Amino acid sequence: MIEIPVGEVCGYLGTIWCVLNLAWAVFRNDAEHAMVYGVGVFAAFVVALNLGGVLNDYTWSLFGLGVFGLHLAIATWQHVWWKVPVFAVLFIVSTLAFMGVV
Repeated sequence: MIEIPVGEVCGYLGTIWCVLNLAWAVFRNDAEHAMVYGVGVFAAFVVALNLGGVLNDYTWSLFGLGVFGLHLAIATWQHVWWKVPVFAVLFIVSTLAFMGVV
């Protein structure tokens, strides 16, 4: 059976989220969001490639934690209440994976 840690899954979900939002921002010709998600995609590739060999599973969990925590804060600030539970669950799972609970 293949076993994938939850922290890696959260990191992959964060990466997929950033790539899809970058593509959507480029499609809409939205320079501000394209720049933000471009930085997110770059950070994801740096973590995924493990340049220098100093990054580990905790760093990948931390990336998912940062992506979903930031989106949770933005959704809460903008009062988009249907997004808040989705990002809250992903943020909690990323937090638990970062702490080593799951």
